[in-house]
Amino acid sequence: MEILLGILNFISNLGSTVMVPVMITIVGLVLGLDFFRALKAGMTVGIGLIGINLVMNLVWNYMTPVANALVEIFNLNLRYIDMGWSYVSAVAFSTTVGTFVIPFCLLINIVMLVIKATKTVDIDIWNYWHCAFTGSCVYVTTQNYAIAFMAAGLHFVATLVIGDRFAKMVQEEMDLPGISLPHGSAAPALVIGWLANKFLDLFFKGGEGKENKNTGSIAANPFIRFISDPMMVGLILGTVLALVVGSGVAGSLQTGMAMAALMFLLPRMVKVLMEGLLPLSGAAKKTMAKRFSGQEFYIGMDSAVCLGHPTALSTSLVLIPLTLVIAMILPGNTVLPLGDLASTAYYTAMTTIPSRGRFGRTLFGACIVQALACYAGTYFADVTTAVAVSTGLAEAGSTISSLSATWMDIVVHFIARQGWLGFGIMAALVIALVLWHRTWVAKQPAVTEAE
Repeated sequence: MEILLGILNFISNLGSTVMVPVMITIVGLVLGLDFFRALKAGMTVGIGLIGINLVMNLVWNYMTPVANALVEIFNLNLRYIDMGWSYVSAVAFSTTVGTFVIPFCLLINIVMLVIKATKTVDIDIWNYWHCAFTGSCVYVTTQNYAIAFMAAGLHFVATLVIGDRFAKMVQEEMDLPGISLPHGSAAPALVIGWLANKFLDLFFKGGEGKENKNTGSIAANPFIRFISDPMMVGLILGTVLALVVGSGVAGSLQTGMAMAALMFLLPRMVKVLMEGLLPLSGAAKKTMAKRFSGQEFYIGMDSAVCLGHPTALSTSLVLIPLTLVIAMILPGNTVLPLGDLASTAYYTAMTTIPSRGRFGRTLFGACIVQALACYAGTYFADVTTAVAVSTGLAEAGSTISSLSATWMDIVVHFIARQGWLGFGIMAALVIALVLWHRTWVAKQPAVTEAE
């Protein structure tokens, strides 16, 4: 055990820009990539991390003073800045736990396929960062790698189960045969959207599709599409917030441009990271297909495949200002929405599915998801900051969080905080979930080759 801890500490001390590329290279080799492709993939991920670090200086220089001024002037208590999923994902992969999450989750997926406890082959390797985030936060809290990896494992098993259970609904509503969404944000949002619709069914019946006739025209409006562009969202929000706190016209425009640059550049740095992980995803898919030839399964994908739905796009435009209002009036919330505002379509796409495209129901479910995201961001704010500082992707004294955490992260983290008792509870939950879901999988008709 001491030898293993020594290896983990040595890798951690290399720093994320070296540690992560080394691990990605090793995983690539294990999955069958030749040395040069594996090395290039690892280096590309490392370059993406360096790029993210450079871009984040915009926030420290411009937005932190504005957020502090908002807290003082309006007593909003929104002292943590929502940095967005793209930043938090890079932080999650930069920790020691995050470095080993990809092979760890792949192993869990293989085991569950072997024992027929899932129908999903999750090739969406990039979004394993959700499990990395959970595990990293647990490690910062417990300083115990075993508990941290058990937490990451429970998170992954739960998303596979939810992905399988909602797969048919996703395939029918989004016209995506053979697809499931074992995604760290999508799966919990699907559950919330489903529960929200069950609640509304107590009061409203019928009306299938009636609310959805003209919602596509909202998303098609050129002006609406222009101002909802992430770059414009950054410019408008940065400028307005800086003006509100008295930064002056020149200072406010500079802040607005800095936030526009953040919204424009950060996703591109994340694309560099994803470019490095794509060869691993392809190799994983090939390995799985070879290992389980003759066994039919769903392909686990990013929730981005659902963004083309007109109701999801229309509702996301309404949700951007609503999220700001929710954050300001929500009792106990301490997170100022910013980075994840441009990602509201990901949440509305998930609530669109159980609402079957009905605008009002989709928006109702999405508002609940955003409110819970604010509370999750508040719950994880100090831990997220600590993890980011430990990786070198945040400065000491920073106050950061995101709206990417979910109710599921809170549940897993709360259990893990109980130490070894929490480890035992999580292990029992993993076993129970696997056995319960295996029974369900056995009762399902086989997926056709066309699917």
